[in-house]
Amino acid sequence: GLNLSWLLLGGLALMISVHAVPFARDRGVSLADASLALTAYGIGSVAGRLTAGFVSDRLGTRVTIGAAYLLEIVALIALLWFPSRAALLASLVLFGAGFAASDTMVAKVIPEVFGVRAIGAIMGVLTLGWRLGAAIGPAAAGFLYDLTGAYTIPFGAAPMAVAVSWLLFSLSTARPRAHPRGRLEASSH
Repeated sequence: GLNLSWLLLGGLALMISVHAVPFARDRGVSLADASLALTAYGIGSVAGRLTAGFVSDRLGTRVTIGAAYLLEIVALIALLWFPSRAALLASLVLFGAGFAASDTMVAKVIPEVFGVRAIGAIMGVLTLGWRLGAAIGPAAAGFLYDLTGAYTIPFGAAPMAVAVSWLLFSLSTARPRAHPRGRLEASSH
């Protein structure tokens, strides 16, 4: 479940970064304005990574990742419903912040759930899921665009994919796992 959660997260992050400009162009945004989409996404990503650690130290990992996933969903819905340049840029700042925060929190929660003894192997397996999603997400969106002539399906499904990722993450990390010496480490918040 956790690997699939991160696969979805990687797929969405790269789908948005690869297809944000053509998506905006299809919605009537000029090329110059659409090109700012990646800048907005990058600014949001930096802000999300910097803010997530600070917030999680005060409110806990689970509250922070829940807020991050919710921010991604809201940003993607706004991206679909409001086709203006301003809404595009604001949505991508918010999505970038939510994605970067949730990505950061996934990496933080792994030691809380599994301990640190096999952290390298665990992160290696999870990173494989993220990378696989990063390869599949943009390609699938491009294929669907070529098939249908619109981004309706990939961008329309994106908020649901975030919700599924959040659900899988929550279910997969609900309880701490037994560690090799038989101890359980408590999960934070």
